[in-house]
Amino acid sequence: MQGNFEDAIRKYEEGLRVNRSVAFYNMGVSYYLLGDIDKSEEYFRKSVEEDPKFTEGYINLAVVLLQTGKLDEAELYMAELLKDRASGKLLVNMANIYLRKGETARATVLYEEALKKDGKSRFVMSNYAYFLLSIGEFESGIKIIEGLEYKNYTDYFNLGTAYYRTGDYLTSITNLLLAEKFRETEEVFELLARDYNMLKSYAEEASVLKKLTDLNKDRDYRHRYALALFRSGSLNTAHDVMTGLLAEYPKETAYYLTDYNILLAQGDYRQAGGLIFKGFREINDDALMYMYAKHSLIYENKGEEVRRLIASRGRSPYVELADAMYNIYKGSMLPAQKLLDRVPPETDNDYYVYRAYIMMKYRNYDDAVKVVDLIDEFKPEYFWYKTVNLWNTKKITDLKVHINDALTRNLRISRHPEIAVHLDPVLDDMNFSYRFDGNFEDILSTVLYPLLIEPDEMLNFVALGYKLLQQNDKLLALEELQKSVRFSEGIAHNNKGVTLFLAYAYQDAMREFQQANELLGNNPYTLYNMGLVNLAVGRPDLAEKFFDNSIMQNRYNFPAYLAKAVVLKDKGDENGAYQEYNLVRDRAADVRDDREKVPNIIYYTKYLADMGVGDYRGVIEDIGKQKPEDGFLKALLSLSEYLSGQGFDRLEVLRSDKIFRGASLRDLLAMFENKEPAQNPDLITDRFYKFMRAYLQVKKFKQLSGVDSDNYINDNVILKELFYYQVYMGDSRRALYYLQRLNNLDFRYPELYKASLYYFIWLEDFVNAEASFSALENLGYQDRYFDYYKMLYFLLNYHDQRLLDHIESYMRKYPDDFRGAAIRLMVALKSDNIRMVYNEMGELEAKNGNFLLKLPLELEIDGL
Repeated sequence: MQGNFEDAIRKYEEGLRVNRSVAFYNMGVSYYLLGDIDKSEEYFRKSVEEDPKFTEGYINLAVVLLQTGKLDEAELYMAELLKDRASGKLLVNMANIYLRKGETARATVLYEEALKKDGKSRFVMSNYAYFLLSIGEFESGIKIIEGLEYKNYTDYFNLGTAYYRTGDYLTSITNLLLAEKFRETEEVFELLARDYNMLKSYAEEASVLKKLTDLNKDRDYRHRYALALFRSGSLNTAHDVMTGLLAEYPKETAYYLTDYNILLAQGDYRQAGGLIFKGFREINDDALMYMYAKHSLIYENKGEEVRRLIASRGRSPYVELADAMYNIYKGSMLPAQKLLDRVPPETDNDYYVYRAYIMMKYRNYDDAVKVVDLIDEFKPEYFWYKTVNLWNTKKITDLKVHINDALTRNLRISRHPEIAVHLDPVLDDMNFSYRFDGNFEDILSTVLYPLLIEPDEMLNFVALGYKLLQQNDKLLALEELQKSVRFSEGIAHNNKGVTLFLAYAYQDAMREFQQANELLGNNPYTLYNMGLVNLAVGRPDLAEKFFDNSIMQNRYNFPAYLAKAVVLKDKGDENGAYQEYNLVRDRAADVRDDREKVPNIIYYTKYLADMGVGDYRGVIEDIGKQKPEDGFLKALLSLSEYLSGQGFDRLEVLRSDKIFRGASLRDLLAMFENKEPAQNPDLITDRFYKFMRAYLQVKKFKQLSGVDSDNYINDNVILKELFYYQVYMGDSRRALYYLQRLNNLDFRYPELYKASLYYFIWLEDFVNAEASFSALENLGYQDRYFDYYKMLYFLLNYHDQRLLDHIESYMRKYPDDFRGAAIRLMVALKSDNIRMVYNEMGELEAKNGNFLLKLPLELEIDGL
């Protein structure tokens, strides 16, 4: 017959005159293969009526009765047949009947008996495998069918079903496509569509459902087809299918809701509103009332009309949901939450939208993101809510996967809902003078020490004066000897300043260094020492000028290069800092080539510069060969080992070696590493250490202790630090108090206006922010923080072109700082350029790791 069953039916009708029973039987088989079970049953009945002893007719009739649910009748026929001969085939058929009747135990006995009788039969093994699959023994059932020498339609379909049930949708599809080659049946297409749906392959699902609707115009299949078209982006075709369904079934609520969502995705809000109003008027049920209320509220802002509509309806889950939505719209989160508590989650998927929205309003992002995953992914809220929650919880990997998924599926991302950006202060954004984040420059800044001047350096003046006296040149001799005395006094002042510095008396030390510098005439060491004082009291800009002057006076004063690198790194100039380290390394090599005995300070600074460029291994190997007794070299070795990842225990040497700030540095790193600090009360007299420690306390615990602000009422640097601490801890009132004290102390202090600019951006008081911005501009002030705050100002108080101009300027000035690119990413997010957001995130993460942890921008869903 070669599959031409229609021709076969005609031939068998002619053959009725020859052998009616066999002809009826074969016609039953043909109809069965065509999928017409009713006709198949009719002819199998005729076959056994013609010949009541025709066994095969009874067997096939029982099979058909089994499929049509006429189990008792099927059981009667099989019981009769089994009286004469209990073959494997008959036993299996009876077992199948018991299986369909839910009598699993009786079915099991018969399958086992069939296996004993005819365990090699393909029919028996195939049916036994189906039995195993039906009772959940998927692995065993699959193994049997996969091991069959050849497989038919039923085998492949059963495998497809089994793999679907185990969640292996790709393998299920493979087997169903093989089954399709035997017969294109409704059950194959239906299951294929489910597989593609589970894989979110909506275009393939739509293609299969199209075949299914060609076979069967069932309205549920057509509805599924429209949904698949919608999800795959074929919106016009989806709308056409739904228009046809609504014409046939104008009382079907679900169809109005589906077509409404399709129209929204097309951006046709007016037609969508008209459709949902028509459905509400036609059916007047609470589901359509809710959707009409939602559309009126969100797209037409008809709050009062919605309130009246809700009040006019009797209470039901949909009315409660609409009431919750209205309360959210009005900003009443607590009443909305109470209303939601009375709504079953299955009422409408918007239940999860509102739950998540309320959680986000309370900044409960960790719990909100779990609720968001229950939102239908084709709602615009799903994409935006999940983006907001993953952004605010700093889960950058999950966020990238989420955005990439939307791009891969070509998801239509609506502008609704609106996204607002707020400043959520982070410590990295604040211009602290005393910062300790555990990086090398923080470590270096603590161990830089002031330089003594050797008394022997005055001997040249004394020797020249004595020689001139011998030559009877008394006036010139007196002049040189006066120089020697002045030089001697300068050395004395410098060295006294060093003593005071090491005792943390920075202001007194500064006076001594200034006197020394006047007497010595811009000496590179006194200039360096004055820069170090400015660094210690929190004035890095002034410090940098002294370090530059020191280097100009003596290009081999290596400590000045290191100190300048600290300042440059704090300003965001990483390349500049690296250049300073490399200058030290190169010039130290020159000095070692030219001298037999190299001063220790050359080695010290060379090793510190090596550490600055990350060559910890080289420092460890070089110092390790020397087995040093020198305390500073031992300290540098331990620091290199620590920085290379050998653990905090390597810093134990700092407890005993009396290098400058060694114990302080170990204390700071202990706090940074969540270890127990020594808490030596003697150390707290060091202003530098004290406020680095305060910074770590605020960073770790969001609390400040050990600092009495009344002691710093006239200290603008510390008032500025205290201001930023309060901002980070969220105390706007206390922060304002320190701003006012700063203003009373020095209203022309640039840091006052920079701090106030950040403060007013945080509070979104853009009038006062503009005043602070203008004050800095009028003062001609420029630095990295001000440039960054400008971008924040224009991002939150959205000025498109000014923002873009400042982003470009910032990225030119500070190419190594991630913030320029991060703000550019925010612009892309606000303008719905999701592809650019994804690309920017990838580049930023590759260079900076999880940059979200250092970005102070919180996203908020701003209204329904």
